Amino acid sequence: MAFRSSGLSPGERAQAEAAFRGDWEDDEGSVVTFRDGTMSGPGGTYLDLTYLSPTECTFTMDETIFDGHLDDGGNVVWSDGCVWVRTAPQAPAAPPAPPQQQQQQQ
Repeated sequence: MAFRSSGLSPGERAQAEAAFRGDWEDDEGSVVTFRDGTMSGPGGTYLDLTYLSPTECTFTMDETIFDGHLDDGGNVVWSDGCVWVRTAPQAPAAPPAPPQQQQQQQ
């Protein structure tokens, strides 16, 4: 696995990590997680990410380099034409109303 140096300042790297951090659904429906310069996918696959700018990243898989950038809609568009969409975090369920409020609502 090749790892390319990006030359980003620590601040730019932090911006890039914040912009890409999270879960993404690939074009096959699998969820891939970006976290701390690593991309993890189904089956325990881990790949190193290199941030090229606050909105660009790259990774290498099977000796092929994939460059990606965030588009205006916040999706990752890869150099092979694939588009990954950020998955919305699951909102926590609202806690049940206390018994007194439940009686007033009825």
